[in-house]
Formats: sequence, C-alpha cells, structure tokens
Amino acid sequence: MRWQPAHETHAIERVTVTLMFAEHISTKPWQMLLPLATRDLSKLGFQAAPDAPQLAQNLPQSAPGVAQLVINIGANPVAFGNVGGGIPFSRNFQYIEAGEARDEIIVARNMFLFTTTFYGGWASLRNRFAEALNNHISIALNTVNIGAIKIEYWDRFVSEDSADAADYKGLLDIASKYVPKFGFETEGLWHSHVGLFVEPGSSERRLVNLNIDVVDIAEAPEAGAVMAEPAQKRSVGIYSMVQDTPRPGAPLESAAAIYSTLDEMHTILKVVLADAITDAASDRIALNP
Repeated sequence: MRWQPAHETHAIERVTVTLMFAEHISTKPWQMLLPLATRDLSKLGFQAAPDAPQLAQNLPQSAPGVAQLVINIGANPVAFGNVGGGIPFSRNFQYIEAGEARDEIIVARNMFLFTTTFYGGWASLRNRFAEALNNHISIALNTVNIGAIKIEYWDRFVSEDSADAADYKGLLDIASKYVPKFGFETEGLWHSHVGLFVEPGSSERRLVNLNIDVVDIAEAPEAGAVMAEPAQKRSVGIYSMVQDTPRPGAPLESAAAIYSTLDEMHTILKVVLADAITDAASDRIALNP
C-alpha cells in the first residue's frame, strides 16, 4: 500500500469523548464538584489551566447567580465566566508529557470532555477516561441527565508518492457511501462532508459524520539533511464522529450505562471507517471491525 498511517500501528491523531448534559449542573453541587475534580485530576498529573477572568456583573444572567458568555467550539457550547461564590463555569486540565499536552479534560457545568493525542487502543482510552472522570460523572448524574454523547476520531494517511501522483483508490473505497466519487476524478485538493442518521441502537437518535480533507503537507527532512524547499506529500485526513441522543424515557443514570453506550458507538465508528477505506488500508492499521 502506498499510503502510510500517521503512526506505525494506527492512523489516529486525536480522539475526543464528550458528555453533554441536558441542563447545567446546579450551583451547590457544582461548587463541590469543581474543587473535587481539580484535586483528583491533580493527583493524576493533570495541570489546571488559569481560569477565565470574572465577567462584569451587569451581563445578562441565564440562571440565578450565573454570569456567562457562551462560545461555540465545534458543536459544544462552552461557557466561560464565574458562578456564585467565584467558582468558574468551566476549567481546563492538561496532562503534559515531553513538553506537549497529551491529554486534555474540560470540566464544565454543561459538559465533560476528554481528548487525547495518545491512542493505545479503545480499552486503554476508556480506562483513562474512567479513572479521570468516573467519580465526577456520578456526582453530576445526581442532578442532571445526559443530553448527548459524542465520540470523534481524527485519522491521517500520507501518500508515499509525490502530491500529483497520489492514487486515492489505494486508500479510499470508491464504493463507500461515505466517500464522494468526485474525489477520484481530481488531482487537486478537496474536502467532503457526509452526515446521516443511522440505526440508533439503544439510543433515541444516532448521527454519524465522516469528513475527508485532502491537503498537501511538507515532508519532514531526515535528521541532518538540508532541504532548500521541503517536498510536498498528499495527505488524507479522515474525521469520523458519532453522536447519540439518549431515549427520553430511559436516561443514562450511571457511569456503567454511559460506557455501554460508548462501547456501542466506538464499534459503529470502526465499521464506518472500514467502509470508507480499502481492505488493504484496514489491514495496515489492524482495524478489524
């Protein structure tokens, strides 16, 4: 195969798991939860980022004692500011390794988010997520319901050939419903976005997205080599996402129920990626859905 994955054994550059609450965690539980999360995550080696500055007191309030400014990051609205008693609405935590943030956690009144650039398999990621957030999920579920759960993967493959000689048929499955036919007919850069609702399994609704971004990236020079102008290599980035909305009459009332749904969603994304890429590419990264 003429396409190489981002890593030796897999193509994953980043994974994010997000729990979105149906409503904000109320003030009193939040005033207990955030300091507890800060203490517990610190014991696991996470560093808390500086909190956002306190907002002016004359801003509109969405709930008693809460001043907030909502900023949309992707599909997740994150509100920054302070609640009553000077407790911030959200806090970011980072696990730094070799000078870089390997893992990041956002603990907010409207969501918990875990993202990592270090992927050692689903079981490992699931365990790290549970170790970091299990206790805090249980506290949150005493006062709020899960409104949605989302898993996102960013995979990347780079062609061994020059940018103008890249053969997408060696990587992408031309018969896949997630891959547009026009991509095989152009030598230029391109982007596609496919989204559809699929069989929801145990959930009320299940949305699947698969985006493909074809760009050129500069080839990294070998150690000690001097390159006047780095060679360009064709890169195919594949973003896959599944988002579940729980059934109204069957809320996810425990961490165990959440993990069962996450396992189901993870399997769905393996099937989606396997559909989008060739059998040779699946074998190269041991996808085996």
